[in-house]
Amino acid sequence: MKLTTKLILLFIATTLSTIIVMGLFLYDGLWNDRFKSIQREITKQLDDIDFMVKIFFDGVENDVCALEANEYVRFGDDRNFTSFLNADEPTFKYHIGTLEQKIIHIFNTYRLNHPFVNSIYVGRENGSFVRSYKLRTPLNSIIRHESNIFSPPALSWPLAPDHARTGSAGKV
Repeated sequence: MKLTTKLILLFIATTLSTIIVMGLFLYDGLWNDRFKSIQREITKQLDDIDFMVKIFFDGVENDVCALEANEYVRFGDDRNFTSFLNADEPTFKYHIGTLEQKIIHIFNTYRLNHPFVNSIYVGRENGSFVRSYKLRTPLNSIIRHESNIFSPPALSWPLAPDHARTGSAGKV
């Protein structure tokens, strides 16, 4: 083989090997850089979502505290409220008093002005239950027909301080 042919082959081999080696390192570096860029974007989006969800739930918590702080909603004497404890579907009738109607009006106004709210209700230990609108069927009959409904034990109100949770009669 002539010297020029050897030099040309050596030049081609050196050029190709350099391109291949540099290409592998460059490809690996660009691949890692792209993954880091994607990871930064996903982290930023998750932080934005976390911020928006936190703002949303802070707003909900503030709204619940505002509803709960209302003197009509906090009123402790709930003996005359409609009770669903021993409701019988065929004979059940609403007996809504003045105070209960005020609470229903407050809840319904809130529900109508907040598109993400479907219903607002508060239940008491004596079985009284005030909701933002009337139910067509008492809850006991709904629960009897739905075997998969879980009824958790009564919980204390976690969003407001103790002094704001009690009504004039000292009950939650």
